[in-house]
Amino acid sequence: INSFNISGVYILQDSTMYAFGTPGMIYRSTDSGNSWNQVPPNGLFSQVFAASVTNEDMFWVTADSVLIYNSTNLGGSWNVVFREYITKEHLNSVFFTDNINGFACGERGILLRSTNGGSNWIVSNLGTNYSFKDIKFVNGQTGFISGWNTFPNGVIFKTTNGGGNWQAVYSDSSQLNSIHFINSVTGWAAGNSGYYLVTTNSGSSWVRSRYENLNIEEICFINSSTGFIG
Repeated sequence: INSFNISGVYILQDSTMYAFGTPGMIYRSTDSGNSWNQVPPNGLFSQVFAASVTNEDMFWVTADSVLIYNSTNLGGSWNVVFREYITKEHLNSVFFTDNINGFACGERGILLRSTNGGSNWIVSNLGTNYSFKDIKFVNGQTGFISGWNTFPNGVIFKTTNGGGNWQAVYSDSSQLNSIHFINSVTGWAAGNSGYYLVTTNSGSSWVRSRYENLNIEEICFINSSTGFIG
């Protein structure tokens, strides 16, 4: 009935059948599945993973972003009855300094912090014009975030108090996808168009170089002289 995902087929008592799956796509059959027609989503634009139909013709569906919907009129309208998520922004990187303290970062400047092993997260934002791609810590107090802003310029942020505060320590024309430190003073960052950076003073200054005209998605060093880019 389509070239997308179908998560399941659900049968009512009168042989009417419904199929859910890809966001915004709901199908109905009134002839026991011999033919199917797409019906309006009427507010159900999330990807459906499972559904249940009660004898009272009520739908319950679980969907992405930790959502539960219900409908009391066979999909004529949908209501959100449960929502539990940290953020709707994409998260691109996560890093834990120990078993308790961790961070995650992502699109539109989103920054998350957990102090209880990931059970709960505190949401903050360093500016909605930033896209954060990588976060790394060298110890419990000092950490770095690489990414870019909407211009787009590459940016690097640094904290020296365990994520309590962050300061921009670099801004230039290359979008930065990855950052890596081998100790508290020596580190690298890399990004689009082959540009990569090195610092030997804990991010106070950076020297930029270039390797061909390739986008670098990852940079990693095993000591001060041997490293890899991908």
